[in-house]
Amino acid sequence: LTGGIHLHTLLCPGDEAYERTVKELAAAGILFE
Repeated sequence: LTGGIHLHTLLCPGDEAYERTVKELAAAGILFE
């Protein structure tokens, strides 16, 4: 879209959801750490 980094803030209901989300974003190659 912008040719650069595009950031979002996510709110997860718990640690399990957070870990699952991070894992899936990393697997998709779109996690910026």
